Amino acid sequence: SESPSDGPNHVVVVPGFLSGADAYGGMARALEATGWFTSVTVVPITRDVWYPTLLGGDFAPMLDAIEATVISIGETNDVDRNPRRDLCVVGHSAGGWLARLWMGDAPYVNGRVYGGAPRVKTLLTLGTPHNSLEEYPFG
Repeated sequence: SESPSDGPNHVVVVPGFLSGADAYGGMARALEATGWFTSVTVVPITRDVWYPTLLGGDFAPMLDAIEATVISIGETNDVDRNPRRDLCVVGHSAGGWLARLWMGDAPYVNGRVYGGAPRVKTLLTLGTPHNSLEEYPFG
């Protein structure tokens, strides 16, 4: 049987499309109440950070916010410093595919490679459109 020590220590919640961190306080409290995690942190973005994407803007501000949040809790790609990969990323809606993009090793439009996968033990997506017929921003 699995115990809390077998799973990830930290949870980072990535808000969904047109949502800010304030909408995920209840989820964070519920996860904390389980006692299974050292920390639960919601990526601190606000609704308005999404607005430029409605006009074709990129998602770099959200990806940068995910990266900053992960760094703030001490997660690193350095295998010597983080051998367990003890991070769980929970992405809701568009937050799920942003998490996948952040985990990837391909350069984003800003030229940055986020490469978060080595830090992640678990990626959980909730209502994430992994395949879409829309061209932009969801395709």
